[in-house]
Amino acid sequence: MKVYHYHPETKEYLGESDAKIDPMATKRVGKDTFILPAYSTFEPIPESIKGTSFIFDNNKWMIFDDHRGETYYDKTDGHVVEIKILGEEKNESLTLIPKPSELHKWDDNKWIIDEELKRISDEENNRIEKEILISEKMREMAIAELQKEGKLDISKNLPK
Repeated sequence: MKVYHYHPETKEYLGESDAKIDPMATKRVGKDTFILPAYSTFEPIPESIKGTSFIFDNNKWMIFDDHRGETYYDKTDGHVVEIKILGEEKNESLTLIPKPSELHKWDDNKWIIDEELKRISDEENNRIEKEILISEKMREMAIAELQKEGKLDISKNLPK
């Protein structure tokens, strides 16, 4: 005979073991009587289905979808959501598809480029590139001016 064990607080199925015979009760009753440990039952678990777990409640096993450890992405901003609790359901605001970039937004059933964000990002990148080019040009002009005035001699710093 099997004994099915469950967690004392969550009542989640933990495993099974062979039941031990209670020798005194067996002798008294005249037939094999088994010991039932605390937080255990003789009630067998239903057939296991991938992605599910069992909870022993009201003297019967209940089956729950088990999404623990699964990673989803929030459709509003793409942040990672990991399911940590048995029975916690994936809701409609989550997807299995990661957000490709900060320029994407969720539309219907996929991530798409948010054109307004892309335009703003492109403008910012162009502004930064211009600042870099201007800075480099100003540096070159300053070096040329110093060389022209004889205040900077690059040849003195060259290896021989």
